[in-house]
Amino acid sequence: MSRSSIQVANWFIERSEKQLTIMQLLKLAYITHGFKMACHNDETKTLFGDDVEAWKYGPVIREIYDGFKGQGRGTIKIIVALSSDCESDFDASELKMLDAIYKRYGGMPGFSLSALTHAKGTPWHKVWHEIDGGNGFETVIPNKMIKDHFQSILYSDAKE
Repeated sequence: MSRSSIQVANWFIERSEKQLTIMQLLKLAYITHGFKMACHNDETKTLFGDDVEAWKYGPVIREIYDGFKGQGRGTIKIIVALSSDCESDFDASELKMLDAIYKRYGGMPGFSLSALTHAKGTPWHKVWHEIDGGNGFETVIPNKMIKDHFQSILYSDAKE
């Protein structure tokens, strides 16, 4: 059994004091995925088993995109049902991390979150522009690259 990125997206929908867009869900799940691995210093310690892919407009978790795209580009109103083989609940440390991510990033508009995940030097930028030369559509962004990036954020935040 493994956890699905849909569970993370559903958690953000249920937690949100306002309705979120699919862009916000994608970016919040990606950020959470990165910080989970960074905090454990291990790219195998993921919050969900789904891959993050480099798409033209940033990092995308296909399962979230496919699960919520039918609700359009506006705000998401309905959570997506989970398959029966998913782990059911987040543990206390995961809930604490999800809540911290929501408090720090949950109020940001989708375009601001996109700017964070598209900046030069980010895993998406490296895969899209440097590794695949702009032809990286649907290329998986390696978890190690994501972990290393979010560790650099953790270390820079600790210095401040």
